[in-house]
Amino acid sequence: MAEQLMMEEWDSHSRDDREDRMQPALCVAASHDYVVPRKPLAHSISSESKVPLIYPSESQTGNPYRWYSEGFKLNRSHAPKKSSSHLQGGGERPRAGFWARILDLISPTVNWWLYEVMAALLSLVGMVVLLIVLHHSDGKSLESWPLKISLNGIVAGLTTLIRTSFMVAVASAISQGKWVWFYPDMGVKTKRRLEDLAIFDNASRGPIGSLSLLWRTKAGHLVSLGAVLTLGSLAFDIFAQEVLSLKTRWVVVESTQSENASVVFANTVPRVDYYSDFEHGGSLTIQQATPGMKAAIYNGILTKSATPLLASCATSNCTWPVTPTLGVCGSCNEVKVTTSCSSSKEHPLGYCNYTLPDNTTASGGMGLQNSLLLELSPAADWDNEDSSTRFLYKFNLISNEQDTIGAQCGLYLCIQAFSNITVINGTQSKPTIKTWSEVLPIPEMNASNTDTIFTNIPDSFNTAPNSTYGMNWLALSGIRHQLAPILDGTAYMLDIGEYNYSSDFIEAIYGVSWTMDSLDTWISNLATSITNEIRQDGDTSLTSNATLADEAARYAGTAYVTEIYMHVRWGWLAFPSSMLILAAVFLLASIVQSKRRGIQAWKSDPLAFMFMNTDERLMESVTGVMDKNESLNNIIGGAEVVLQKKEGGGWGFRLAS
Repeated sequence: MAEQLMMEEWDSHSRDDREDRMQPALCVAASHDYVVPRKPLAHSISSESKVPLIYPSESQTGNPYRWYSEGFKLNRSHAPKKSSSHLQGGGERPRAGFWARILDLISPTVNWWLYEVMAALLSLVGMVVLLIVLHHSDGKSLESWPLKISLNGIVAGLTTLIRTSFMVAVASAISQGKWVWFYPDMGVKTKRRLEDLAIFDNASRGPIGSLSLLWRTKAGHLVSLGAVLTLGSLAFDIFAQEVLSLKTRWVVVESTQSENASVVFANTVPRVDYYSDFEHGGSLTIQQATPGMKAAIYNGILTKSATPLLASCATSNCTWPVTPTLGVCGSCNEVKVTTSCSSSKEHPLGYCNYTLPDNTTASGGMGLQNSLLLELSPAADWDNEDSSTRFLYKFNLISNEQDTIGAQCGLYLCIQAFSNITVINGTQSKPTIKTWSEVLPIPEMNASNTDTIFTNIPDSFNTAPNSTYGMNWLALSGIRHQLAPILDGTAYMLDIGEYNYSSDFIEAIYGVSWTMDSLDTWISNLATSITNEIRQDGDTSLTSNATLADEAARYAGTAYVTEIYMHVRWGWLAFPSSMLILAAVFLLASIVQSKRRGIQAWKSDPLAFMFMNTDERLMESVTGVMDKNESLNNIIGGAEVVLQKKEGGGWGFRLAS
């Protein structure tokens, strides 16, 4: 190897010229498979050797050195030595494998497009991260978000990263497209105007230039896809921001739902099974209603409206299951009235008798004196304990104000099942009420001292197993003793403007007795008022098998609070995802297109223009006008040129023939 490094001596006159120049040696690699020194070996330079161009193997070229510049001679001691691997096996290099050859083929291309490929991969990674973040956050409470930066901020940051990254690749591919645009397509000479260079450069910078490019290419060139992507990037953030929305929903307050939501029927439990409250009258054998029950009866008769007890909800949004409770129901049924009128000396204007089907009668004058307005009297069978319905009281009514009306009204024990009980934003909806009135018949021998017990209660009423619904016979007797004198009496008109009422309660009832509709409303108000009192003072559980805790848990309400949660509208990601995919396709197609046509990836590099050969006729056309205040595009932009590769490896623009 040392002998190979020795070179012939130069002639004495040429050596003097070279020594005067004293140029540093430069070794240029002819292949990328070896390392070439790039600094002058000043310490080893002498007049004994020339500077060689080093090749990797003598077998590759037939001559291990080629002169690149002339100047100095290299000492033999510093010449590189061939390794033993080159000396063995005749100096042949081992043949590369298939994948190695593929890598050698694509690695130069990847190096040219490294930044663009990395930008495309970065946008892809950003999209994957965005999808993961959105999937993890979809349906989650906003309060559960752990970071100080909001999810909207992260989405905005990721979408900006995605858009910016893929637009880097798109802009470079558009810039590369101008070289393809001017290069003849598959041997066909294509004439392009010089002004197209400016159009392509502007298109790589923004949407306005992209519009011009679309117009120029008539959307029929690969680079048109890049222009469309540039325009579409304007809407990228809009679609990405619409992906995430905030909604509200109700969530259960798990830890305090039984405390925050309860229907106030009795203490902390929203209903009662049984009622047994009463008071003794003048003797132990006489039962009276409690003061609370008396007040409920008075209020029910005198009030114009009565509503069921409202639910109590601390969170303003609650629901309850079907809740049964002991209560009182009321109804009025119209019956036929038989009227018989006659006159006498005592009643010259006439006198009438009114008879109901159960032979209940009432009478009054036909004129303005002593005319009957209203009469209430107990029904004949109101206390029939053998019936499957247990009445608190049943009475007949005859009204003679406008038209003669006959009705039979009754108040009876019933089970009321409340469903669809909800409180929304602090307002309770009107519940649905179903009723059940079937009770066990009481044997005649024990009619006076047997409790009322309900039977065959439907499953839909949600009664607890082994629970007993009913009323103590003493409490029932006390309520009956309270109702009987109140719902018995008359109202007469003695003369014009002069009325006689047997009690204040009869006066109140007279005001609502003119029509059946008003009677139905009145009896319903009375029943509701008595039911509210029973719910407040009744017993929650009677038997040992149905404990207070069991029934409280069974009928406990559920409290809700309003929660803001994150909702992902995945459909809005279709456009950003399509943009990302098309950008990757556009970049790959641009790389392949340039590779197939043998065009290097100059993209937007301005140095490419500096070292290109320009048609002399083009140069002559601008000579002398460079300093004028006139656009070069106006002067020469319309010239039709083609991009041409010369045999020696040079590139340049020439006028199209």
